[in-house]
Amino acid sequence: MESSRRNGIPAEVFLCGLGLAAMLGSCAPAVPTTPSATVPLSASATPAPTSSPTTRPSATSSATAAPTATVGPTPPGGAAELVFGLAERVPGGYSYGPIVRFQVVEGRSTLVTREGFEFLGMSPSGDRLLARRDASLVLLDLEGREVALVTDQLLNASLPAVWIPETQQVAYLEDVEGDRLHIFDLKAGSAKSQPGTRNAQSLLPPSGPKTIVWLGQACEPEASCRNAWWLDPTTGGQTSLTGWVRPIPDPSAEYVAYLYADDSGKNRLALAPIDRSREVHPGVPGDNILDYVWSPDGARLLVVALVRSDYSGRWFGSRQFLITPGTWEIRELPQTNTANALGLWSPDGRQVILAGTQPDGDGYDITLRRIDLTTRKVETLAPGIDLSSPNFVFVTEMAWRPVR
Repeated sequence: MESSRRNGIPAEVFLCGLGLAAMLGSCAPAVPTTPSATVPLSASATPAPTSSPTTRPSATSSATAAPTATVGPTPPGGAAELVFGLAERVPGGYSYGPIVRFQVVEGRSTLVTREGFEFLGMSPSGDRLLARRDASLVLLDLEGREVALVTDQLLNASLPAVWIPETQQVAYLEDVEGDRLHIFDLKAGSAKSQPGTRNAQSLLPPSGPKTIVWLGQACEPEASCRNAWWLDPTTGGQTSLTGWVRPIPDPSAEYVAYLYADDSGKNRLALAPIDRSREVHPGVPGDNILDYVWSPDGARLLVVALVRSDYSGRWFGSRQFLITPGTWEIRELPQTNTANALGLWSPDGRQVILAGTQPDGDGYDITLRRIDLTTRKVETLAPGIDLSSPNFVFVTEMAWRPVR
């Protein structure tokens, strides 16, 4: 299985490109491997039961009642439970799991799965999780039981499947000769292939229900960009985004955020209208862009950039910025001392969560920090279980479970 990150950049390529080879011990390409190691977790976590996958789900498979989140005090940010998946580098490749349900307000966590499942997304209702298990794409309930098998021919890609926001649909890539991109509808219990996608090699995380981006082959030999296409699943129409590196349209598909390499080879951020009428280089400081995520309303872009010494190559953490397209205002948030940071907006757009990795004694540990965008207060979130590992461990995907 190819290693992956939530932002669609293979982890080994991403980390080695940031000069973190010493942390990983090696930057050799990962070899497909069956997960064999698990992140050490404290005994306070409750393991979830396992079961065999079912066949392709029926039209009623998503209607199974699921337990509601225990909210307790009023949750800041509009959600009380954070679901995230972990991976760690092991000899010969990567090991995936666990998937964790973190009650943020109460500071406690439970395990949905232990090892073997890569978290890829969550339904808008919060009662179904999308996960990869080897070449199978499955739906899990909140107890970790496999309630549906979407496909057993999942393409070995950095991001092979995504839950389409605000819908009961999943976009995924199959390892087949014809069109690879399929849209699976949970209500109908069936999937439909998307014409013209036989060269699809990976997906990018969607910011809204109309912004599915798939990546094809390289623009040219040894080029950093790939042929990219934006698919609107509501109409089936496709628009070329070729020439842009990791293009992410905003939820309304008015602007696209993407990367370009400067003269020194560092990743820089650019934005442009979808019609390519102009290009804006905001000039975000930092050595390399780690992640960028549109706010729920598409009005702002969260950008996470690496801070690294030009002399020693040592990393010092990340800097966070908010960019407002149109006015092009750049606002810097408090800096954090994490590497490999991923960003996630709260549902109400008033807070952001940063997940990162930092050295801890003889190993590495996961850090979760919440930044209030009004007060600029930074809060370290303690999930109540041990997420450290002697191997390099990182968060692959995060999602807020809605308050029920």
